[in-house]
Amino acid sequence: MKQNRREFIKTCGVTSAGVLCGGASLFLNSCGTVNYLSYKENENTLVVSKSNFIKEKYGMLAHKKLPAPIYLAKLDDENYSAVLLECTHKRCEVSPVGDILICPCHGSEYSKTGEVLEAPAEEDLYRFIVTTDADNIYITVN
Repeated sequence: MKQNRREFIKTCGVTSAGVLCGGASLFLNSCGTVNYLSYKENENTLVVSKSNFIKEKYGMLAHKKLPAPIYLAKLDDENYSAVLLECTHKRCEVSPVGDILICPCHGSEYSKTGEVLEAPAEEDLYRFIVTTDADNIYITVN
């Protein structure tokens, strides 16, 4: 079937709009999955409510005194891990991808507790001291 110029331009426009809208939708959905947690600060301790982890396995905290966010992961009902999302290889910000933390700069991979899984990084991520009570998670930030 042969199209005239007007039909061709219209088809290209509709196709382009669909691709742009679909791509924007994927981008916005991927950005929406980052779960930044609210917290209270008490001297050198960040206090996070356990209620944040009813449906979520992890969350992130942004703190103005730190060079990167904190990744807070629920390991089980009473145990949590908090690591600084700064790669020990070249100091790039590490990103959570499922249960793995990946450095986009050179491909280092870490477990959710900060242990190196894949080089070039040789040192684990910085780990914060984490304690809990019935309602809250306490992260010590020095």
